[in-house]
Amino acid sequence: MISNTILLVDGSNQAYRAFFAMNTNLRSPNGQPTNAIFGLVRILLKIVNEIQPIGAMVVFDKGKNFRQDLFSEYKGHRPDMPDDLRLQWPLFMPLCDCLGIPAYCEDDGFEADDVIGTLAVKFAAQGYDVSIVSNDKDFAQLVNDKISLYNPIKDILMKPEDVIEKYGVGPERVIDMLALSGDTSDNIPGVPGVGEKTAVKLLKNYDTWQGVIDNIPTIKGKMQQKLQDAAEQLPLYANLVTIRTDMDLNIGIEEVTLTGIKGEQCLNMFLELGFRRLVKDLNLEQYLQGLDQSAYELVDNEAQLTKVLDELRNSKYVSVDLETTSLDTNAADIVGISLCGDKKKAYYIPIGHEGGGNCPEAMTQLGPFLADESILKVGQNLKYDLKVLWRNGYSLNGIKGDSMLKDYLRSPDQKHNLDRLALRYLQHNCVSYNAATKHVDGHFERLSPNEALKYAAEDAHVAFLLQDAIELEPSVTKLYDEVEIPLLSIIAEMERTGIMVDHDKLVTHSKSLGERIEELESEIYDIVGRKFNINSTKQLATILFEEREHTPIKKTKSGYSTGVKVLQELSKTTTDPLPKLILDYREVAKLKSTYLDPLSKHIGEGNRIRTSFHQALTETGRLSSSDPNLQNIPIKTETGRKVRACFVAKEGHQLISADYSQIELRILAHFCKTGGLVDAFQLGQDVHRLTGEQIA
Repeated sequence: MISNTILLVDGSNQAYRAFFAMNTNLRSPNGQPTNAIFGLVRILLKIVNEIQPIGAMVVFDKGKNFRQDLFSEYKGHRPDMPDDLRLQWPLFMPLCDCLGIPAYCEDDGFEADDVIGTLAVKFAAQGYDVSIVSNDKDFAQLVNDKISLYNPIKDILMKPEDVIEKYGVGPERVIDMLALSGDTSDNIPGVPGVGEKTAVKLLKNYDTWQGVIDNIPTIKGKMQQKLQDAAEQLPLYANLVTIRTDMDLNIGIEEVTLTGIKGEQCLNMFLELGFRRLVKDLNLEQYLQGLDQSAYELVDNEAQLTKVLDELRNSKYVSVDLETTSLDTNAADIVGISLCGDKKKAYYIPIGHEGGGNCPEAMTQLGPFLADESILKVGQNLKYDLKVLWRNGYSLNGIKGDSMLKDYLRSPDQKHNLDRLALRYLQHNCVSYNAATKHVDGHFERLSPNEALKYAAEDAHVAFLLQDAIELEPSVTKLYDEVEIPLLSIIAEMERTGIMVDHDKLVTHSKSLGERIEELESEIYDIVGRKFNINSTKQLATILFEEREHTPIKKTKSGYSTGVKVLQELSKTTTDPLPKLILDYREVAKLKSTYLDPLSKHIGEGNRIRTSFHQALTETGRLSSSDPNLQNIPIKTETGRKVRACFVAKEGHQLISADYSQIELRILAHFCKTGGLVDAFQLGQDVHRLTGEQIA
C-alpha cells in the first residue's frame, strides 16, 4: 500500500556516504568508477521499496551558495571532491531518471538543504508526511509531527522526541545549539570551548542563543569572556546554520510523483556500468533485445555439411565452438561443433551424441576446414577448443580473434565468460549450460542433437557477433593482434607438452619431508611436555604466552598472534627453542602438503605435469598458473630448492630460467626518453648504485 509520505533525499550527502562506504575498486567494464553510483542505487531502491512513498525527489548541490558570500570560510576546510567521485557525479541525475525518481540540481544560489527544507515545509503544510533522507544533523531543526529525518544506512527514523533524546534539545532549539557549538562539518566555529553539551546547558538556562547573549553579565567564570568575544558573530553563525524554507520553487506533488523504473533505459545504463546483479534483481532481463535464433540450423548429413562449409569459406571469418564430454582438455571427446560466419545464421554439427542423429563422417570434412589457415577463425576461449581438437587428432589454424582475450584487454578487472559478454555487449541472455542439460544430469552427450541445437549454435553466434561488438583502442588492437592472439597457440602447446618431473626424486623427497615432520613433532612435544595440535594457533598461543610466559607481540580478534613474524621475533629475542622449531615444522609441512603431495597427483603421461596457464585473469597482464600452480614453488630455502630440483629436462635438453632485469625501471626509462635513467641503461651502469651516488 502506498503511504502518504513524500521522500526528500539529500542526494549529495548520500552519494558521499555511498562513495566511502562501498568498495572503492568497483568499476564499469570501461574503467569508470561506479562505487558511489552503485551505492546510491541501492539506497534509493531500499527506501522506495520499504516506505512506498506517494512521491520523492533527490536533491543535489550545484554551484556557489549564499552562505559562502556571507562567510568565506564556510565549508572551506573540506578537501576537494575525490577524482573517482567527481567522475561519477554527472551520472547521478540520469540515474535518478532511469529509476523514475524525480531529481533536482540547479545553480540557484542555495544548497540542497534549502531546497529540501522549502519542499518539506510546503508539503507538510499540504497534509503530507515528509521524510528527509540524510545523516546531516542540520535537518533536525525541521523535524515536527509531519516531518521526520531518516538515516537509511543505520535505519534510524527521527521524530521530535528522538531529536530531544539525541541532542538534548527539541527541533526548535537545534539552530540555537548549532550557533553556539558550531558545526565542524561546515566549518562554522561557534563559541570557542562550547560543545553541544555545554550549548544545551546554556539553552536550558537562557532558552535561545540571543537569550544567552542578553545574559552574559550573569554568567560566571571564563565562559563569560568566551561568550563576550563571540557575541558579534553569533547572529552570523545562526544565519549560516538555518535551513531556508522560503525558496521560490515551482514544485508541486506532480513534480515529485514517481514514474517507476524505465526498464529499457535502466537496462542500458546498468549494462554499461556493469551492474549485472541489479539487472537480474530488478527483472530488467525482460527488456533485453536478444538475438534472432530462428535461423539456427542442425547439420546432420554430409551433403548439407558440404554446402554449409562452402558457404562459410566466403565469410569474413568463422566462429568455432566445441561441445565436449568434459571440461578437462586431457580427457574431453568431441560431442559437436558449432560454426557461424554470418550475423543471422549459425550451424550445429552433431558428432558424438549417444542417442544417435550424428552427421556421418563429419570430421572428414571438418578436419581440413578447421586446419585451413586461409579460413580465419574466431571464438571464445579458443585455447580450450584447440587443445580438445589436438587431443582428438585435429588442428585449428588461422586463429584471428578470441572474445575472451579481447574483452580482457578492454576490461582486465571484469569477468570474461561468454554469458557476461553477451549480456554486456549484445543485450542477450544466453541459455545456461545447467538449464540446457539439467534433465540429463549435465551430460551434454546425452542430449539429442535437436535438444542441443539452440545452446550450441548460440555459443558460436554470440562469439561471432562479439568480435565486432568489443572495440579496442588502436594501440591495444596492436597488442591483441600481435601478442595475445599468437600467444594463445603457444600457451596451448606449453600446456599440452607439460614439464617433466623426476617422479622417483619427488617421492623420495616427499618421504624425507614426512620423516622430518615426525622428528620435529617429537622434538616439539618433548619441549612442551605433552602432545597437542601444533596447527592450532589457539593451543600454541596458550603454550607460548601463558605456560611459557613469553610476552605477546601482536593481538588479533581471536587472541594472541602466533604468525611467522611473531615466531621469528621470539626466536631472536629468547633462548626458547620452541618458536624456531614451530617455524621449521610449518615450512616443511607446507612444502609437503602444498607442493610435493599435490604435484605427485598431477603427474601424467611421460612423467609430465600439465598445468593450466591463464591468459585473461590477472589485472597486471601476467600469466597465472593453476591445477597445479607452478609459479610459487619456493626457492629461498634449501628444502624449497629440493622441490624445484624435481623438475627436470629430457635428455639432450636444458631448463632455462629467464627474467627481465629491472623491468619496471626500464619501462619508466622508455617513457622518460631522456635523462639519467636512460643514460644509465644505455651505458650498462648499475642503476641503484648510480642513484645512491647522486643522492649522496
